[in-house]
Amino acid sequence: MSEISNAIATRDNGPAAQIEAYRDEYAALVPSHINVDQWVRLAAGAIRGNKDLMEAAQNDVGVFLRELKTAARLGLEPGTEQFYLIARKSKAHGYAPIIKGIVGYQGIVELIYRAGAVSSVIVEAVRANDNSATCPAATTAPSTRSTGSAATAAPSSACTPTRS
Repeated sequence: MSEISNAIATRDNGPAAQIEAYRDEYAALVPSHINVDQWVRLAAGAIRGNKDLMEAAQNDVGVFLRELKTAARLGLEPGTEQFYLIARKSKAHGYAPIIKGIVGYQGIVELIYRAGAVSSVIVEAVRANDNSATCPAATTAPSTRSTGSAATAAPSSACTPTRS
């Protein structure tokens, strides 16, 4: 067999081909507003574009496909900031890397919007030694004061101050 034939045979049996093989199952899982073709291309592209992810997916294709089912069920795009695909060493697999799916903050925001209970979501980083205040009724960003620099406007009396 030539090198090209070997490459095609390997590709056709790899994790990306498994995604294609289970396309109908993923189509049944994703919410109706998700384009299944695009979702499958994103999942396959995430694996094909990263050598470490490809190796981890090949170590246990079943775990990989199960993580993709989680992304499909939630309606999140795998391999993006909505649903990260990462390679983690697994004790159960002899410390070989396997795929782990993690919902990113953008995925959480997407799920919040889809729930329909909010009109806006504000995401900000709060670091150690920052004073912050949450304002449940406010439509603007929470006020934040850093203790290490010049103080900004103090939280209003309607806000609940917190210390991180």
